[in-house]
Amino acid sequence: MAWAIAIAISCLNFHKGNEPNAIGRIGGGVIMGMASLRRLQLKRHHGQAVSHTTRRQRICTVCLKQSHAAADDAGVSRRGLLRKGLLGTSVGFLHSQAGRLIVSGDIAEARGLLDSSSDVYRMAHDVEKRLRQSTVKFQLENGLTVLVRQRRNAPVFSALTYADVGAYDEKGILGVAHMLEHLAFKGSPRQSVNFEKESALLEHMDDVFEEARVCTDPRKKGMLLDRLDTMQREASSLAESNAYGSFLARQGAVGLNAETSHDATKYYVSLPNNKLELFFALEAERFQAPVFRDVYSEKKVVLEERKMLVEGSPMGTYQEEYAKVSFGNNYSRPVIGTEEDIDSIGRKDVEKFFREKYGPDALTITIVGSVDPEAVRLYAEKYFGNWVSSVGHTGLCTTEPLAIPSFSSDDDRCLRGSNSAGPILLRSWYRPGVCDTAASIPLDIADECLTGGRHSRLRNALVMTSKALTVSSYGTFPGEKHPSQMLVYAVPTAVSDLQEVDQIIMSEIDAFCDAGPTQQELLKFIKGTQSAVFGVLQSNAGMASALASYENLTTSWENIYKEMYTLVDQTPRSVADECSKYLTASNSFAGYVNKSM
Repeated sequence: MAWAIAIAISCLNFHKGNEPNAIGRIGGGVIMGMASLRRLQLKRHHGQAVSHTTRRQRICTVCLKQSHAAADDAGVSRRGLLRKGLLGTSVGFLHSQAGRLIVSGDIAEARGLLDSSSDVYRMAHDVEKRLRQSTVKFQLENGLTVLVRQRRNAPVFSALTYADVGAYDEKGILGVAHMLEHLAFKGSPRQSVNFEKESALLEHMDDVFEEARVCTDPRKKGMLLDRLDTMQREASSLAESNAYGSFLARQGAVGLNAETSHDATKYYVSLPNNKLELFFALEAERFQAPVFRDVYSEKKVVLEERKMLVEGSPMGTYQEEYAKVSFGNNYSRPVIGTEEDIDSIGRKDVEKFFREKYGPDALTITIVGSVDPEAVRLYAEKYFGNWVSSVGHTGLCTTEPLAIPSFSSDDDRCLRGSNSAGPILLRSWYRPGVCDTAASIPLDIADECLTGGRHSRLRNALVMTSKALTVSSYGTFPGEKHPSQMLVYAVPTAVSDLQEVDQIIMSEIDAFCDAGPTQQELLKFIKGTQSAVFGVLQSNAGMASALASYENLTTSWENIYKEMYTLVDQTPRSVADECSKYLTASNSFAGYVNKSM
């Protein structure tokens, strides 16, 4: 259950490398590094303006910044890594941190989690009691879902709008979901100086772009693109630059951000609690009356993003190719799209995707903080109740076949390459999506036992024996909503080779599937998961993300605590039996990257 995508904010937030530079050693990934860049862009792109504020706004802003300190200060300690993950908590994240937290002992000991095994049930019940008493769910007639959790520790709240649509849902041109996320901050007709004139110009620009897109004459196409640039500058002069972000910043907002993964698109912000109605008014406006302005200039920003994260990364293009050849579903495609895709995106493509995928029935708004649930219900009805658009979203959790492509021979099950980042070994196993709860939890346990801590099995077998510089894994790569992969990667030392390291990994996997985790490993995992849940409960932004993720990926936010009871029922034998169905050589794919000369 655990790739925290998407994204979450991205894979970097949930990366489990045993060495601090592990991700840098393999060059990162297209989406793994996107969040960090995106956060920097949004500070500029969404208008973090300095403005005059009231005393109350300044006090609230301090509270909000403390709430988001996890994202800014994390990166060194294991405690910091947990905090960093709070802003992008996904279903599997709560499991994926288990082993390392308990091995370090810092959070676990602070809460006395290791007193006795009876604490497991007590703490699960405590989490259930806390969440059920303070969490409210309601749904509008148009299908919009709203989740509210009261936390009256400060006069602030965090809001997350979760769109259950991501890059996996694209048809035709890739990268449209990510482009739409960029454009969702461009505002509505109210941000226009002269919307009638701007609207007509945007339509004219679309016509010029469509003509350029199909033009085969290089000279004529160049002239059309030059004309488009001129028109874009004129259109930009008719709209207030960064008006949306600047206005929110003046109201005391912090953490204005967004992310796109294969599975979903998430929009974040935190505000003083007297701005609750303002949040609903602005959020309703940007989803019911969006103006996707600046498409043709924003494409240049996205192209630079891609150059930095893919072409500029030693492993960037290889990782794209690895996903392309190893997946038999839409996880094979990059979230950001290819350069050709980005070049070919037009405003009409974004509008079409929005009409087909974004509707009230595909959105979940989660509010956590010092708010009145009845006020939230009132504002949701007032600003979203008249939105009648529907995209036919069901929210059902369906079981799909494993994402195994058609291989003509066993040789096709290994992608070989070479670059300056090598040598690197990748080994992945096909696994079900999060809907298959019988498989997801045992595979998460296996993931943690193998790489989740200083005393994990693969670290002992590879790093401590000087066979590898580092070894780590992603429990669900690159997403968790659909069938994906459990991926392990290792960086061999000079005294070992790729095949030797691969054999050691397979041997450790086989041993785990034979006997399962030890009782000690299992108890550490369970208590570590509970510790991570308690950490999330202390964060408005983290709780908003967890509630929305569980609601959409498992059909109910209540599975946050229900899964804790399910964990207690796991035994070494049940884990081994389930893992042996998937962690086999015949159900795997490998990547061998040699050092380029």
